Amino acid sequence: MVRHRRRDKYTNNDTIMNIHYIDITSHTTDSKGEGLVAPFESDTDRMYTYKYSMCSLTGDDSWKLPDTHIEFIMNGEQCHAGYFILGLKHKGSVVDKYITAALSADKNGRTYLSSPALTLFDEYGSTNAVVAFPCNSQEQLLLEWINRSRLHWPPPELIKEIKRLPAYLVPGSESKQEERRVCFTGEKKLIESFTESQYKLYIVLKFLNKHELKPICEELSRYIMINIVLWFFESNSEDSLVKGNMIIILISCLKNLKQAIKVNYLSYYLIPCRNLMTGRINPIQQAIAKLDELIHKGPRVILRCPKYWQPCRCLQKS
Repeated sequence: MVRHRRRDKYTNNDTIMNIHYIDITSHTTDSKGEGLVAPFESDTDRMYTYKYSMCSLTGDDSWKLPDTHIEFIMNGEQCHAGYFILGLKHKGSVVDKYITAALSADKNGRTYLSSPALTLFDEYGSTNAVVAFPCNSQEQLLLEWINRSRLHWPPPELIKEIKRLPAYLVPGSESKQEERRVCFTGEKKLIESFTESQYKLYIVLKFLNKHELKPICEELSRYIMINIVLWFFESNSEDSLVKGNMIIILISCLKNLKQAIKVNYLSYYLIPCRNLMTGRINPIQQAIAKLDELIHKGPRVILRCPKYWQPCRCLQKS
């Protein structure tokens, strides 16, 4: 498939780039990393991981780091639920000058890290770049997700794989620059596990968001859409997404999104205490009105997608 070829191409490009890096590792993320968009269709989202670093929850001493590494303790007591600030535990002998510049002390003399995301430009477009720090407490953070009851998805073998995959701390809260969120590489693995029908549902919802909802409410991101579909797949029976059900499920997802906007709450799929709607949806009434319009269209809502994508033919192959 074109999607797989795109994803593999970005992965290969990352591998080539990383040959030249000493202290960092670069990864293409989000829609381009998933292979869902063409090279010049949107900005590139890239995550730069600082190799000589590690973050862990308080009391997690499962890793013995070399003296070269900078080590942070994740403190979530004064943060939004599911977010953390990074307190310096050990500075390390190999520290990047930009990381050193981002370290600051509070009134009690404790040192914390604050660093916003970066946007880089070249003649081909812009790159949204974030600096990420590896986290070795991913299994503890995923404990609720691992153990909760579910109907059929994701399957046990996928859950076991995801809990072992790396996690990173990336800039997260717009209201507090020092707050960071956990980014799980398991999210990409969940998306890669989608069946073709699941992918098609996700793509249609993503198109509707881009062309119908984001012009009204910029804060309605791809990240919110993927969480809507992840919750749907986990909460419904295995035979719910079959040929002929696509439009019904799409409307159900739009209704779930509308409800999340109304109550201003959407749980992050992997850490449910984290609210993805915090400080996001404004104006609320316009977004709800647009969703009511799309829901009322019923099967005709699919015609709102760009004509070049030919979604009707795509759905017929489900």
